[in-house]
Amino acid sequence: SSEALDCLEEFAALMQESGRSVDAVRVHAATAAIRDRLTIPRLQRAESRRLASLGAAREVLGEAAFEAVWADGATWALDDAIDAALSFAGEPVLAA
Repeated sequence: SSEALDCLEEFAALMQESGRSVDAVRVHAATAAIRDRLTIPRLQRAESRRLASLGAAREVLGEAAFEAVWADGATWALDDAIDAALSFAGEPVLAA
């Protein structure tokens, strides 16, 4: 559903902000592929955060690695993206 994909994209942005660029790109790619297959539009208000997350990941990974990780994530099923998000959500938060 649209809400599930919206949540996954939020998790992907949080992953990127936490330094998990590879996982973030995979989840972003998975949600993009699922949206395309099911013709589910993205909320316009979330687009700027998504683009910023992808830009940061591209900068960290470099173009070739980003494209390779994107291609991998685009093959993921919804369950794969959910598993990655749940794995990230279950990590302990370290105090600064």
